[in-house]
Amino acid sequence: MLKLSDIVTEAAEDAAQRMAWDNYERSALELIDEQYLAVAARLSLTERQALVAQSHKNAKALGFVTGRDHLKYLSAVFFWGSFFTTDPQFYQALLRAGWLDAPGHRPSLTRLAHEIDLYADATGGDLASYSRFMDALAGIYRDADTQPALQTVCDSCARVWPHRAARLGPDGLAGFVAAAGKRAHGYGLAGPDLTLFCALALYFGYGFDCDPLYPWAVQAFAPSSGADQPDPEQWRRGMVSGVRAFFDARQTAKGTEAT
Repeated sequence: MLKLSDIVTEAAEDAAQRMAWDNYERSALELIDEQYLAVAARLSLTERQALVAQSHKNAKALGFVTGRDHLKYLSAVFFWGSFFTTDPQFYQALLRAGWLDAPGHRPSLTRLAHEIDLYADATGGDLASYSRFMDALAGIYRDADTQPALQTVCDSCARVWPHRAARLGPDGLAGFVAAAGKRAHGYGLAGPDLTLFCALALYFGYGFDCDPLYPWAVQAFAPSSGADQPDPEQWRRGMVSGVRAFFDARQTAKGTEAT
């Protein structure tokens, strides 16, 4: 008697899974090309594929199954980074959206989208003046403190991102800086380098150092040959050039839209 197992072999199942993944990846890449032009412009095809794979992995771990939900999750990544679910700065927003409920509870993507919109409205003014923002970043090294206290780092981050700091509040900002500072210490960063890390993490996301959405940051944090940690000078150059290129491109795109 013919059994289903005789037809649905392991090889056939593998082929079906590959086909399902290929279809999803194609849809995700089309979404990027059509809706997120800035991302498409700065990431190579290989980098976009890595980003899609990371997003899919994270969404699957949360219980999302359908391609439609995975695409919605991917859209959230473009706003808050690949690791937004563990980013301290979004804790309150995720709490309101029901994303921190008991394990096994699949979060609402609709409620998350609402929180992302609220956050964007509240923090959009941080980049209203490009010159102000760049000057505030440069000030981190101009007013360098070799061993900055937590409050000093918080103050620097607030000067760079006043609206984000206000959104978090003093306690929320201090909690984020403490967590980001610990992550920076893991790379051997100290002084103004640590402050810069925290300031950039407040915009690019807590895990920006390993986020495929920002390959320039991942490269900057890669240790040199035979080393356990990135070379400080190499890291600094990578951060400065990467950040400048990112925001210069953003300004160019903004100017194009205006015309």
